[in-house]
Amino acid sequence: MAEYIEREAAVEAAKHAWGKGLEPTQYIEIIPAADVAPVRHGRWVWTQGVCEDDYNLNCSSCGSPCPGNYDDEDETYRYHRYPYCPNCGCKMDLEEQEITNADMIRAMSDEELAENLMCPNEMGIADIPCDKSDQCNCYKCLLDWLRQSAVEEAR
Repeated sequence: MAEYIEREAAVEAAKHAWGKGLEPTQYIEIIPAADVAPVRHGRWVWTQGVCEDDYNLNCSSCGSPCPGNYDDEDETYRYHRYPYCPNCGCKMDLEEQEITNADMIRAMSDEELAENLMCPNEMGIADIPCDKSDQCNCYKCLLDWLRQSAVEEAR
C-alpha cells in the first residue's frame, strides 16, 4: 500500500540534507507516514421503497439510508443531505445522473425480468426447451434461462 507524507516535511528534509551537501533520500525516509485512506465518491440517490409511491434517499456506494427526521406538522420526512455518508464515509460530491430505462432494467431482479421480457426463443437469442406449461407465459423457462451461465455459443 502506498505511504503518504506531508509535503512541508519532505521539503524541509530535502533543504536540510542539501544544506549539508547530503542526499535527501535518507532524511525523507525517516519522515513518519500519514494515516490516510482513499476517498470514495458517491451521491444521494432515490430508490423505490416497499410501496409503489414510496421512495427513499440512499447512499450510492453502500445503499444505507440518508439520515433525516419526520416533520409532524406537514407529515413529511425531511432528509439531511450530509456531505458524507455517515455509514461508509463516502464523499457525496458526484453529480446526480438521470436514470435511464436501461438503468431501470439493469436494476431488475431475475423475477422482474422474467415477468417483463419476451421468451428468449421468440426473441431469437436462445434455443431453450419450453413446454408452454404455464399457458404460453414462458415465465419459468425465461427465469431458468436468466439464471444460466452466460456461455456464448460458437458461431
